[in-house]
Amino acid sequence: MGIPQIKGRDFTERDDAKAPGVIIVNEAFARKFFPNEDPIGKRIKPGISTDETKPVMREIVGVVADVRNRNLSSELKAGLFRAAGATPFQSDDHGG
Repeated sequence: MGIPQIKGRDFTERDDAKAPGVIIVNEAFARKFFPNEDPIGKRIKPGISTDETKPVMREIVGVVADVRNRNLSSELKAGLFRAAGATPFQSDDHGG
């Protein structure tokens, strides 16, 4: 999507449904949930499930720049991303 990587790593082909859960967050997420801390390596349960079971813990492996979704004056919101090769999920919220 062309969003600049700030720290950590991007997803790889190994980040599929068989791999341990990993996630990339944006800078707004890192500021909100990990102020004055490095979020890389932190484990979160972000309200994401791969089926009807409870959400699982996921490791933050990267931080990307914030982007505005609608227009240049829209509020920056905490966001997270999963690997495209991972099993589809449902997201309830972005809690950390």
